Amino acid sequence: MKAALAEALRNAPLALTTPAPDILSGTSAPPPRLPRAFWINDSQRLRARDQVRSAIYYSLRRHGYEIPFPMQIEIPRPEEPERASERIDRVSRILAPVALFARSPPSSATKLAARAVERIYGEGESIVRQGEAGG
Repeated sequence: MKAALAEALRNAPLALTTPAPDILSGTSAPPPRLPRAFWINDSQRLRARDQVRSAIYYSLRRHGYEIPFPMQIEIPRPEEPERASERIDRVSRILAPVALFARSPPSSATKLAARAVERIYGEGESIVRQGEAGG
């Protein structure tokens, strides 16, 4: 596919040949990545982009690639609110194996679970930092 994209840029007279275009491979369906950078005379920017896009279309078609139409599908998901008792049970099960809470009486764990507020963190994100105020 890179060859087809390079060919397209050669067929677009307004795309400059130096510096060379930057064409990277990607992981999605064709075309994985269109040229990330190609050089043009700034006064002809819109015409050059149109010319390059047209050349890419025809070059990809000649090389047997199809450009998929963008699609977006929305799948509605009925979200049932979690009952308070179910949430408390779920949070209690999460807290139970934690050493800090293991020796607490069940009533304390239930109270803590009822007052707990859930926050979502990504892998590697800091949750607490030494020296910062806590609550």
